[in-house]
Amino acid sequence: MKDSLITRLLTALIIAGLCTGPSCAQKKVGTLPGALVDSAENTEVVQVPEVDKDAGNLELSQRLIREKELAAERLAAEKLTGEMERFVNETIYFEFNRCQLSGTAREQLKEKAAWLNAHSEFSIVVEGHCDQRGTLQYNRVLGERRALAVKKFLQDFGVPSHRVTWVSFGEEKLLSTGQDEEDHRKNRRARIRFQSATG
Repeated sequence: MKDSLITRLLTALIIAGLCTGPSCAQKKVGTLPGALVDSAENTEVVQVPEVDKDAGNLELSQRLIREKELAAERLAAEKLTGEMERFVNETIYFEFNRCQLSGTAREQLKEKAAWLNAHSEFSIVVEGHCDQRGTLQYNRVLGERRALAVKKFLQDFGVPSHRVTWVSFGEEKLLSTGQDEEDHRKNRRARIRFQSATG
């Protein structure tokens, strides 16, 4: 009888010890995925964020695509800037007292016409210039003829007339004020620049 009483006491103590541990009705895993239910104190559901691998991969892919697009746009802008600089820095030269285009000038203008036809968003201004020999009035007319020769050539190669305007400066904007032939040659020119937004 004494053994039976001891056995019952030990069993009761073991059961009591098991119920006071962390596994005895303190927290239960809820039936919803990722949720914990506190049944001892309240019934608040705490959501555990789940990782959506597909959404993460999609976001990463979209970011990489956008970065590639931006890099391509940057390269295209740099290329266009270089082409525009080369376009305006290449001068068309003329012989003394002439407005006819040389073979070199024609080749330069063919390239410019092709570029303008490929970039219809741009319009240009052709400036006619002369050296300081001759009267102001004569050089103004000669500068006009040089500018118009360039405009006509570009039109003949498909550039619409409304995209090419012209102005003559005659001898007003000399690049070189010297008196030898090399100085004069630098001043006998047509310069092409892009039309500004305000005209």
